[in-house]
Amino acid sequence: MNIFFCHKKVNGSYWVYNILIGGGYLLITDIFATIGTAITEFAKVLGNGFTSLLEIFYKSGEGGGLTPVGILSLIGLGVGIVYWAFRLVRSLIHMRG
Repeated sequence: MNIFFCHKKVNGSYWVYNILIGGGYLLITDIFATIGTAITEFAKVLGNGFTSLLEIFYKSGEGGGLTPVGILSLIGLGVGIVYWAFRLVRSLIHMRG
């Protein structure tokens, strides 16, 4: 069976006639609506994942604040930035002299 699409204008709207589906008509707007829904749901999944990941480091609400993992992460980040700064200064001094 050949794979091809025929465009047909019906009542002012463009329809896509798909030979593989057995001759059914499918509105192009339905295709874009489905793609839009898929993108929206994917964004929701990313947002929920970020929220779940954030709960590891920070607890909101009454009695909330940084969790022990969040405190250790901030300490590690601070130490890493200090070491990076020392290496940068050391390499600049080494290049100069």
